[in-house]
Amino acid sequence: MSRTRGWSLTNRLNMIVTSIVALAMLLFLALSTLLVSDSERKSLLLQHEALAQQLAMRASSEGLNEQSAAAILNGLTAYPLLHHMHLYRYTDVTMSTAAIYNAPGRAAVQSQVSNFSDTTSFRFSLDYLEITQPVYRSNEIVGYVYLRASLEQVKAAHRRHLLISFAALFLVLVSASLGVRFFSKSLDSSLHRFSRIIAKSGQDSNYDIDHERDIPDEFIDIKLQVQRLLERYRHERRYAEHSADKAQKANEQLNSEVRARTQHLSEVNEKLTLALNELHRYQRKRLEQDKMASFGDVVAGIAHELNTPLGTSITAASLLHSKHEELSMQFNNDRLSKVQLSRYVQDTEKQLELMLRNLNRCSDLIRHFQQLSLLNRTDAAKKVMLCNFLEGFYLSITEERGLPGHASLSMNCNQEGAIVELRTVVLEQVLNELIDNSLIHGSIKNSRLQYEPINISINVDLAEEFVEITYTDNGLGIAPEMRSKIFQPFVTSNRAKGDTGLGLFQVFNWVTQLLQGEIECESTPYIEGDESTEHGTTFLIRIPRSLQ
Repeated sequence: MSRTRGWSLTNRLNMIVTSIVALAMLLFLALSTLLVSDSERKSLLLQHEALAQQLAMRASSEGLNEQSAAAILNGLTAYPLLHHMHLYRYTDVTMSTAAIYNAPGRAAVQSQVSNFSDTTSFRFSLDYLEITQPVYRSNEIVGYVYLRASLEQVKAAHRRHLLISFAALFLVLVSASLGVRFFSKSLDSSLHRFSRIIAKSGQDSNYDIDHERDIPDEFIDIKLQVQRLLERYRHERRYAEHSADKAQKANEQLNSEVRARTQHLSEVNEKLTLALNELHRYQRKRLEQDKMASFGDVVAGIAHELNTPLGTSITAASLLHSKHEELSMQFNNDRLSKVQLSRYVQDTEKQLELMLRNLNRCSDLIRHFQQLSLLNRTDAAKKVMLCNFLEGFYLSITEERGLPGHASLSMNCNQEGAIVELRTVVLEQVLNELIDNSLIHGSIKNSRLQYEPINISINVDLAEEFVEITYTDNGLGIAPEMRSKIFQPFVTSNRAKGDTGLGLFQVFNWVTQLLQGEIECESTPYIEGDESTEHGTTFLIRIPRSLQ
């Protein structure tokens, strides 16, 4: 069955690492920027607040007449950030300007009389720091000192900090990207080595994978599955030999009894014995051939499906390496042109896309085989009300997952209140896989390239010891030459579109192994132009009401 292609492990790791590093660096950048800005503002405030207090003390001791006020403002050019300085004095009940200082090249500002208060105050605006300092004499306010300082030093420190922080962020992201690239190359090497191990186990039936010590931990599940297949084959072969020995002994005893009872049937009995021995030999031979062929098909199929994309990826990597060496040589000899560099970039993009696509195919295939054992470890049998469970499954398909516009699903359960014990997650996977199979392989396109309506029905009946599930669709059907082998691995009619042919193989294993049941298939192919003949596919599933 075809699958929606997901992200590769390399892409996921790259996205996670880059996101975490970028988020952490951005948070650090924001916090450190606030701290730097706050520190610079405080430094500027302390410096000019001290200046304002110093000028207020001089004004208090020397007076605020025009001559003394002008003397107080002398020497302010030593403060490059100070743009404006005003001295105000009280004349009777009104306040007037005693002296004004404007930094060279700075235009005068308007009077600030209305903004004064009895205490020292400061205010940060977008571009300036403004400080107001009262002048006391004999505990009475006789005037005010007003100064305005530029925030250019704060802004410069802010820009400098941002530049350093962004440079650090770039270096960290480049380091993380290089780390992910190294991991990708390591993963590619591990996949290639594991493919060779699987191929070797398919050629030698006595080969023990436990001798291989350099298999990564991520491939342990597949390693265990291959070991189980080898052990099952060897066990069945020993069992077949033992059964043949027992049958031969029983046959010899029967021959002895027959010869003792009647001499008249000796010739007939001799012929029957020879025929029976020949049949037993043929059965043993055929059983061994079938088991070996089945195991060889699975292992060879795995090896083939993995070798093809891995070989393509290795070829693409080799070609990419060759082009890289050629480009480096041209660069070192100062003969690199813009056209050559552009062609190299285009070729590199194509080869990388090819490598990622084939590695994703390997990942999808490995995930298929992991599912064969994953459900067996995670889904335990439990007692459920059958109709309630099927109603929940129907809602999850029609409302949560959704169906295409040309498809409809109906479900019929006539056993209200019936309680069964089964693995619900496995049964959901089986029904989901059958629905996907109908939608992908059973949908019919008419002459206008539009999909004909496809109706899917699931009927559930309870027998004395079994649950019988009849799954039916009116889709395209299955060709006769494919019907006898649809439950075999890597059998598909849609390989050109990337289908691996493991969908119904998984269904067969889930039903027979995890649900301890059996599954049968009947199908009538669709004949174009013949709308009167019924067509579609039916799956009959029988599982025990209580799993052992």
